[in-house]
Amino acid sequence: SQPQDHCIFHSAIMGLASQRMHRSSGEPALVERGVIMDKAKLISVCGSIPFLGPSLRKMARRYPEGSIVNIENGHLAGYRWQRSQRYVSGYWLGHYELPIQECLVRELKPGDVFYDIGANAGFFTLLGSKCVGPTGQVFAFDPLPENVHSIRSQVKLNGLENCSVVEAAVSDQQGIVKF
Repeated sequence: SQPQDHCIFHSAIMGLASQRMHRSSGEPALVERGVIMDKAKLISVCGSIPFLGPSLRKMARRYPEGSIVNIENGHLAGYRWQRSQRYVSGYWLGHYELPIQECLVRELKPGDVFYDIGANAGFFTLLGSKCVGPTGQVFAFDPLPENVHSIRSQVKLNGLENCSVVEAAVSDQQGIVKF
């Protein structure tokens, strides 16, 4: 098959990813990925349990700002992440937006081009890079300097050479927008 260009808007793809999440048996598709995804899903579920979730988040905040951790779950297991209190712990725990992770792994192929629009901290930039491989390209767009700094740090930390980071918003019209 031919390499393709993929432009992923995180909110729009969420519906597509969750529609494809269940097979006719009703069993989550994540199970077929093995232990790593099961553990990531378990961590995600635990985080939503009253009292347990807040306790886990309090423990996660004990890590020093800027510390480097290994992602142990999800499709980025084995990658490194520089922590920041500014972003959710789901990034470095590997369970962030599991349906979107599944969708990217299913849709992106080696040699593809991936545009991460509104890349935030760079989690999906890393996953896109892994999926498209060294023959593919990733373009991460974000207008906030703090986010651009994070994306560049994550890309450098993992030695990814197929990623370009663009400090800009993407829109169908020119102008200034407050958000």
